[in-house]
Amino acid sequence: MCILFDDIDANEIIQEIIDSKKNKILTPIYNKRINGEFNLKHRIIRTPIQFKNCIFTNKVDLRYCECEQLVSFVDCIFEKEVNSGDKIESHSIYHKDLIFNKSHFKDLAHFNGIICEGSGYFHNSIFEKEVDFGHAFFKVHLECNEAIFQEKANFNSLEAQDCIFIGAKFFAKVIFNLANINGDLVLNSAIIEGEEEVEFNSLKCDAFLFNKATINIKNKISFKYLKSKYFCFGQEYQKQNVQKYKKYNMYAKFINFGFCNCEIFNIIGSELKSEEKIDFSSSHFKVVSFYGNNFQSEVDFKFTNIDARIELKNTYFDQPASFYNSNIKQIILGDNFPFTDKLNLRGLTFEIFEGGKKHWKKFVEAQQPDKFSRDPYIQIEKYFHKIGDEVKSTEVYFEGRSELRKYALNQKIEDITWSRKRKLWDWFLKHLTGYGVQTERLFIPIIVFVGIGTCVFWDNNFLNQIDNKKTNLSHSFVRVSEIPEEIIDNNLSRNIFKKLGYSVDLFIPVLDLQIANKLELSESAPLWKQYYRVFHIFAGWFLIPLLIASISGIIRRDNN
Repeated sequence: MCILFDDIDANEIIQEIIDSKKNKILTPIYNKRINGEFNLKHRIIRTPIQFKNCIFTNKVDLRYCECEQLVSFVDCIFEKEVNSGDKIESHSIYHKDLIFNKSHFKDLAHFNGIICEGSGYFHNSIFEKEVDFGHAFFKVHLECNEAIFQEKANFNSLEAQDCIFIGAKFFAKVIFNLANINGDLVLNSAIIEGEEEVEFNSLKCDAFLFNKATINIKNKISFKYLKSKYFCFGQEYQKQNVQKYKKYNMYAKFINFGFCNCEIFNIIGSELKSEEKIDFSSSHFKVVSFYGNNFQSEVDFKFTNIDARIELKNTYFDQPASFYNSNIKQIILGDNFPFTDKLNLRGLTFEIFEGGKKHWKKFVEAQQPDKFSRDPYIQIEKYFHKIGDEVKSTEVYFEGRSELRKYALNQKIEDITWSRKRKLWDWFLKHLTGYGVQTERLFIPIIVFVGIGTCVFWDNNFLNQIDNKKTNLSHSFVRVSEIPEEIIDNNLSRNIFKKLGYSVDLFIPVLDLQIANKLELSESAPLWKQYYRVFHIFAGWFLIPLLIASISGIIRRDNN
């Protein structure tokens, strides 16, 4: 439908507005082409201003004006600049609502520093050039649903109860730095595209909603120092449909959530991709929920604190992920393991590992070789011990110690280095005690030594009985039993008992079976038997204390 516009001089309208008395309602102006500058600068306007379907051919100047009633420009076209406050001259005051619904701004639009005691409405408006809401104040809402911002949109240091941009489209730089929103910032179904950066740095709000939104920019998007009780990007949370989410994109050169402080942080049904990385470092969350996501770039959670839990269900990390020195109360994994073999888990601490029995081994084995740490093994071991699964706890402990040894022996990893002494001692601990959790391994060398000793000292021709009166004090500490005086006997069973007892008595340093101190090797015994006797005693002094330390748990405690 073709609309005919009547021409009218701007000064004529201005004079009518100035001459009107308080609370007198002027006739709304419809279908007019307003020629000349519409200048209400420094004016106090006591009557409502209402324009609909008008064309302003020249500049609109509202700087320092004070409007006591409604100001409404609906379906209007502004061919030149609209200035209600810029960086030099601002502080326009609107005591009621400020309405620019369905308006088309073809030139710059300035609302810097305005004070609106009602709400600001810019639904379905089009901004062809830069728009500036910096330092603006809206006592109630700022609503820009379905608005289109073709150039830079500045909301720096904006204050409002709620900011609503449902279905809005941004095609250039967007700035919400230092904005203070007491209620919600809503960008549901919004589209952000272009080659310039998007900044929500130091933004404060109660809830930040990005549901069903799409971000695709060639520069960085930054939420650094964001403070919010609730943040959600992607799909609205519906736990029962976790596998059926439609993917919503967040693509940028760099995605920065560093130093955020959010109680509940959700990214659901989304695909995130960055040329550099997705950064959550040094942030503080209470609950983090990642459902049905695909992180296609490196993700960094270093120095991040999560007080309650992080949920990773049907979420996949295609590139390296770092949890360096992070502190997480509970890690919850879904049915599918989310990570590739590119994890940095150094310094990571957590208390609960849900899904641990299914995924714990994949989790610790997914560490990058050059970033290997025993820290996740220790945390998972503590978790299984806490829930009473001592078998699994022991298994995790042994695997962690074994992997640490493997990397220590790999000379390609420079930051895990052991001395030769440490390597030798660790070899003994692993193969003899299973690092203190497989004590039964020690019984094998003990039995072997006792058996060899029995064979070595079997021949009676090389053993002499010692006169009891000339016997020296025992070298041991505990007396177990008294052995009959008839030591030398050709009976086979007694001979086995005697030689086995002699071997045991020499081997175990804390027992005195009253056998070894009644027999001695004769001078005619071969030299190698005399040397073996000394070696036999030293082997006992090494293996028996090691057995006691392993049984008492000293070895395991000393190496945690």
